[in-house]
Amino acid sequence: ERSILTVFLEADAEVKARIDRTHSVLRKTWAKSKVGHASWRAQFKEALMVHGGVDDAGDCCPPTCQDYIAHAITLPWKLAFAFVPPTDFCGGWLCFGCSLVAIGFVTMVINDMAALLGCVMCLPDEITAITFVAMGTSLPDTFASITAAKAEPDADSSVGN
Repeated sequence: ERSILTVFLEADAEVKARIDRTHSVLRKTWAKSKVGHASWRAQFKEALMVHGGVDDAGDCCPPTCQDYIAHAITLPWKLAFAFVPPTDFCGGWLCFGCSLVAIGFVTMVINDMAALLGCVMCLPDEITAITFVAMGTSLPDTFASITAAKAEPDADSSVGN
């Protein structure tokens, strides 16, 4: 046998270093993606779980009948918001964008429900907006301030709400 041509392949150090850097970046990105998928899965598991309360000693109590009823009522909302991806994807921008869409959707639902309630009660939209919608957005802050004022001796955190 005779050979006409012999080819020797030699690795270029610069190309090898670039491939190693790319491999390292891809390995880190893949690891972050695994964490993101795990936390997204955890969001759905958390949405489906029924949780009980906490007693005075700080121990978890089993869920009561009231907890199951509240869970059944809020389950569609929990599942809908579990679709918002965790901040592990796209540097948090995907979560931010999906959250804005979800907030817009909830605002649309609140607007439609308030308009329907005003229509049934023969109230103009302006009055409905001033009373029911404003009250619905202010009362949660009021209850949070009351809870904070009762929980802390100086009530500093209740001033923020």
